[in-house]
Amino acid sequence: MNKIFTQEELKNIEKLVSKYSFGDVAKKLNLSENQFLKLRKELKQLKEAVDRGISIRGDEFKNNTKKKISDSHKGSAAMYTNKDTKRLIPDELDPATALAKFKEEFKANKRKRLKKDLNEIYFI
Repeated sequence: MNKIFTQEELKNIEKLVSKYSFGDVAKKLNLSENQFLKLRKELKQLKEAVDRGISIRGDEFKNNTKKKISDSHKGSAAMYTNKDTKRLIPDELDPATALAKFKEEFKANKRKRLKKDLNEIYFI
């Protein structure tokens, strides 16, 4: 990969890294995240720009990360936040109900597996 960045592009990358994740920065540069990380290792100037961007990350980066996390988990039963990494359980699903639901699904799946195994044995 022989990609050379101009000083202007390096400054732009530095700003992007200060606000977004490596994956998002790579997309904006029309690269895969792996390509971006490989270039970062190979090109000293790019590594320095990325390091400077990381060092000035502030609230905007945190807000973008939190927004991305919350958007990706809309409608799910649990979600992890960047701030406190606590698992949030919706109010309508208390632990006792969740456990009872899990046990019920587990028993149903176990019955299905046993029926399948018995059918296979019977037909052998």
